[in-house]
Amino acid sequence: MNVIFFESEMKKNLLILLFLVCTLPTLAAKKYASPSGSASNSGNSLLEAWSLEFALGTSSPLLPGDSLMMADGTYPGNFISELYGTAEKPIRIMPLNAGKAIIDAGRNRSGESGILVKGNYTWFIGIHVTPSSTNRNPDASNGFAAIEIEAGITVTGDHNKLINCWIYDVVGGGLQLWRSGLNLEVYGCVVFNNGFQEVPRGYGHGMYIQHDEVNFPKEIVNNIVFQNASQGINIYTTNPINRGLIVDKNVSFNTGVFADFNPILFRPPHNLSIGSRNNLSSDIVVTGNIFYSDLQGGRLEPSGVSNVTLGRTFYPNLNFKFTGNKIYGGRNQVELLPASRLSFTENLLVNTSGQFISVYE
Repeated sequence: MNVIFFESEMKKNLLILLFLVCTLPTLAAKKYASPSGSASNSGNSLLEAWSLEFALGTSSPLLPGDSLMMADGTYPGNFISELYGTAEKPIRIMPLNAGKAIIDAGRNRSGESGILVKGNYTWFIGIHVTPSSTNRNPDASNGFAAIEIEAGITVTGDHNKLINCWIYDVVGGGLQLWRSGLNLEVYGCVVFNNGFQEVPRGYGHGMYIQHDEVNFPKEIVNNIVFQNASQGINIYTTNPINRGLIVDKNVSFNTGVFADFNPILFRPPHNLSIGSRNNLSSDIVVTGNIFYSDLQGGRLEPSGVSNVTLGRTFYPNLNFKFTGNKIYGGRNQVELLPASRLSFTENLLVNTSGQFISVYE
């Protein structure tokens, strides 16, 4: 009788233990990558670090909630991230030491990006993207082979975040945030000196942004964007609708100062540019930002400096909210194309070398 009772209790306890094991949450893992890492390593330590290509790729063992720590060093670019976290458990990619993990966008150029983010729910935190090459010409004019135009980071996946990343001196531009990337947040990034001098104008933006989903907006918050060749924060399409963006508490200044442009063909570069060539732009909120342009100590003429444009070629646009921004300098501080339901309130405009608002039709 006692033996039967003992066996029954054992089975009961085993069932309880099995239930607890099956229902306990999986502990997130911390893995490592390094410039000299290998796919054959365990990823459990710096000595056993993975290569970054393997850690971000389709065969990556990273699971939702895991973190990947990037060892100090330079990682030759053109990486593709195909990681899939979840809303509750995003995957985090971050440097072991701040500012010491650098993606070299000047190596392995293929006209893509230093990092192409195709997966979902992945947070890139504190990554630096910059080229090792000092050559800013994409053609063979320097006597060497032509260089493919490559951006710093491109995002096409959904529900991702770029946090406190630095993107600078990249020939093709800083960030490319395409319309398929829903619910993207870019927060606290520093984006500067990207692009090059093309024949009629500067080429390469600080941020090139497209979107078409009001319910899953892109949020551009608390970033610093400056001295990029063509446009600073460029919300623009050629043909598709562009809508559903929040631009909040950024600083964008002195766009285009290192590149010339043909004033017969182009307006001057802008710190913020919103619009489309052939279609509607709508439901865009711009609040609490600072936009600044100066004449570079007299090097630039007032006619060659602009600041903000709300509308590019197509109009009328719809549902623009432009509130609480501070705008300094520019031949036209705000260039405005006709728009329905435009809210333009509580902005501070300060200018000594041009107009405050210019309306284009």
